[in-house]
Amino acid sequence: MSENLERDLERNHKRGHKSQEHLDRQEQERAMRLMEALSGVDERLLERCEDRVIKHQKFLWRSTRAVAAVLCLAVVGAVSWGGYRLSNMKMGSADSSGGAAGAPEAGMENAAAPWDGVSGDTAEMDTPGEAAPDGADEEAGQREEQKVTAAGAESGTAADRDGSKPQTEMAGNGTGGFGAQQETEEKEQEEGAAEENGADGAGDSGVTEYESCLPLKSEKRTETQARTEAVLGAYVPELLPKGYAFENAYRVPEDSEANLTICWSRGMDSITLQLTKPANQPQTVDASRAELYDVHLYEIPYGESVPEEYRQTFNNPVFAAEDFDLEIVKSRMKSYDDQGDTDTPRGNFGVLFSDGVLVRFSGRGSAEEIWEMFCSMGGEE
Repeated sequence: MSENLERDLERNHKRGHKSQEHLDRQEQERAMRLMEALSGVDERLLERCEDRVIKHQKFLWRSTRAVAAVLCLAVVGAVSWGGYRLSNMKMGSADSSGGAAGAPEAGMENAAAPWDGVSGDTAEMDTPGEAAPDGADEEAGQREEQKVTAAGAESGTAADRDGSKPQTEMAGNGTGGFGAQQETEEKEQEEGAAEENGADGAGDSGVTEYESCLPLKSEKRTETQARTEAVLGAYVPELLPKGYAFENAYRVPEDSEANLTICWSRGMDSITLQLTKPANQPQTVDASRAELYDVHLYEIPYGESVPEEYRQTFNNPVFAAEDFDLEIVKSRMKSYDDQGDTDTPRGNFGVLFSDGVLVRFSGRGSAEEIWEMFCSMGGEE
């Protein structure tokens, strides 16, 4: 009995051992299959990740190459533009120095503004990318010069037509045109040298016609001729401030009144006398009222300091010869601190003599010198 029991126990033990081994093998196989499945998933995931990384790297590389290409093109364009402008500047300098001796100014303009057309005739030469033919700048300059010459001839013809018919009369025939006579005198000074040499074709008549500004004929006079003028010649002074020399003199024959303008100069200083015998004599100033004419009573600017009711008399006073004296001259002469100018006293006034001759003075000098100058005139003092 006991032996059978032992055998059964041994058999059961062996069976349990075999079943345990079988279970272990099954567990191992399941574990292996699970590991294989997991390893397959990992490989697929890894492959997918690698593909994404490679694609991302390719995209970055392509983007970087595009950016680099754009930057290279920008640098090349900037360098090309700079070289083009430099070549244009050099070409313009060559044209102005020796390449276009006949038209240096046209060459400089083309170098400074290569895209600007000069005119309809030369517009094709300034088109970008086309080179101007040799001598084109010189031909363009000649055409422009011809146009300017033609325009000047037309304007001169128009001036001749306008000048042949006087439309205005000389300002200052009476009392208010001294400034116009001075302007005429300055123009006469500029043309004096050319007229003396016969360059203006005036001949021996000494007659000058201002076609654009003054359509009246002015007759030049020497100092000797001025002193021999009827009536007015006696009022050309014998004494002048030291250093003054005769500049010019002239008269306007078309003026209905006797007139004579004479000027002396001393460096930057000058004296101008306008002698007339007006039909309508100007009103003289009351010499006892210094506030009407004394420049020392007011401050600059006179337009603000001089009362309005005194301004007309103050600007250009006329004194009767019997009231005129050294004190009046002192009241009208004053030194001004102007930069770049002399400090010689200056002033202006007029003196009306008993025979109706009006002498208007404008110039520079000491009061004593101007007084002596008036005293040396042949008329009344």
